[in-house]
Amino acid sequence: MTFELQFAQQTDPIKQIVILQKVEPSRDSMVVQTLPYKPAYSRIKRTDTLMVNYVVPAGANKALVRVDARVDSNNGQTKLRTFYFRLAEATPTIVINSGPTNVTVPAAGSPAPGDIVRYNVTLNAGGITTAPIPPSTSAVPTGTLYKDLDSLVVYAKVGTAAERRVVRIKTAASGAQPRKTWMCPCPPAAPASP
Repeated sequence: MTFELQFAQQTDPIKQIVILQKVEPSRDSMVVQTLPYKPAYSRIKRTDTLMVNYVVPAGANKALVRVDARVDSNNGQTKLRTFYFRLAEATPTIVINSGPTNVTVPAAGSPAPGDIVRYNVTLNAGGITTAPIPPSTSAVPTGTLYKDLDSLVVYAKVGTAAERRVVRIKTAASGAQPRKTWMCPCPPAAPASP
């Protein structure tokens, strides 16, 4: 992930920028990057800016991560900026509740290329998409913390042919557990199968 750090020299030139992190349950911060200072003044923001490439650490689901960016001056002065986030499961889950149901052909009809089939699915069953971070003192809810989903990509395979992408559907519901019925077109030559 990338974050932007904005800072300005005070009474002495800047020496370096140090990025530290602390991952629950650890009690201590550790240095993950030390970046030498390079002037990058932004006339629009009227400050120096630095885009920091930060590697999200591995850890337990819902573990709290604190990231500190410390700007060190040559005279020993420092300025610290902090942000928090929680580690989330990056790989979504999908459960097919029912389907396929052909909505184009009458009940007794034969499927044909271009028919629309319907599947009822649940994404990230039992999951959550938010958990409190400081300064909140709220309890962390139960369930697996998942990254928000923005879309569902549907693929189809017909017989022994290669699998191919059929459609990308934007998820309208935000949250970890959208349960919805989606309709998608069948590829040419046969009805879709999950």
